[in-house]
Amino acid sequence: MLATCYGRTRRSVSFAGVLLILVSMPSVLLTGCTSVKVLLARRPHVKDVAEALQILRESQDPAARIAAYQFLADAGNYPERRVPEDIVVTLSEAWKTEPEPVSRMQALLALRRIEHDRTRQAFLDALGDPDPLVRQTTCDVLGALALPDAVPALAERLSSDVSVDVRLAAANALRRIGTSEAAEALYRSLADADPAVRLRCRQLLADLVGEDHGSDLMAWQQAIRQAEFRPGQEKRRWWPF
Repeated sequence: MLATCYGRTRRSVSFAGVLLILVSMPSVLLTGCTSVKVLLARRPHVKDVAEALQILRESQDPAARIAAYQFLADAGNYPERRVPEDIVVTLSEAWKTEPEPVSRMQALLALRRIEHDRTRQAFLDALGDPDPLVRQTTCDVLGALALPDAVPALAERLSSDVSVDVRLAAANALRRIGTSEAAEALYRSLADADPAVRLRCRQLLADLVGEDHGSDLMAWQQAIRQAEFRPGQEKRRWWPF
């Protein structure tokens, strides 16, 4: 009988302990981590443009603000099926005031849906964001857009960003743009301080010019001069190194 009681008690304590862990885990994860709060928060429903603009003016709730950005950037929410100029202006400036990196990143991803000179300038501005995750996301977006005008700014990120992940993202974006200027930027980073960046730039540059020249810098320069660049087209190759 004592053994039975002990077994029941042990099982109940174990279950209670597990339950306590499960209940307390979210609060532990969320403490001091607004990014996780944003990702886990229930995304509110935005009814119309007026409500979305009001949220951006007044609300401090990151989830609500992200929902407002996404609503306002969706052309399907407007009668003329395009985002009005004044909304484009608002969104292109509002993201800069977001205090949290995740909020800025989500706002920029919403802007990705709008084809406009102001939004493209917003992405170029975001390459200077203080948070590496925002800079990395911006590199990915500029690569997807394949904007030749973005090459100088991406080349600057590739050559000087303190984050290896951002430099790698900038290299990938330059390859996707695929101009001779992008190839020159990749060539210059064959001497990057980080071996992962050097290897990735070598792979991407070889993909652009059609052959790998290893450590032969003169051969790389000649290959870049002779290559026929097709911006925006990306080959699929198997790399033996």
